[in-house]
Amino acid sequence: MRRVFKWGAGDELIPFEVYQRLATVTGLQKGRCKAPESEPVAPVSDEVVEATLPFLNRHVRGLVELQR
Repeated sequence: MRRVFKWGAGDELIPFEVYQRLATVTGLQKGRCKAPESEPVAPVSDEVVEATLPFLNRHVRGLVELQR
């Protein structure tokens, strides 16, 4: 979320002061609140990616291939 606000302030979509105030907020600390911890998300196997590529349009396929 901080990156979104930083981008918005950089493009002058929001006042810079909003981003500055957000930057002073501390994040949640592990084990210090009642928010549940989620399991880490593992990468998708190459087999699944290869099976999916034929169903993607060329733009999305290019993005997937770039990220690989």
